[in-house]
Amino acid sequence: MSESAPGGGGLSSGWATILRQEVLVDASSFAKWLIVAGLALAAVGALVWLAGKTGLPIGSLPGDIRVERPGFSFRFPVVTCIAVSIILTVIINVVLRIFRR
Repeated sequence: MSESAPGGGGLSSGWATILRQEVLVDASSFAKWLIVAGLALAAVGALVWLAGKTGLPIGSLPGDIRVERPGFSFRFPVVTCIAVSIILTVIINVVLRIFRR
């Protein structure tokens, strides 16, 4: 059963205040995670950009699919995606273990 305010339907002012506070906490937490995710994405982008500048073969490793025809080219970096996935998995696991202590 929900409590009604004297003026009609809706929640009492006490419940409305509690709900607003919970929503603000969730929004604040979400905002912090969104900022962290954005910074992480920017850091990964910077690393890829620097790797391209240094001449690392990102996107052209053996096993990456590359089809080139006159007027058409297609690249699907399968091995690069797998390598990046393994590296990020190791980094994330190390960071999580550090923060658990």
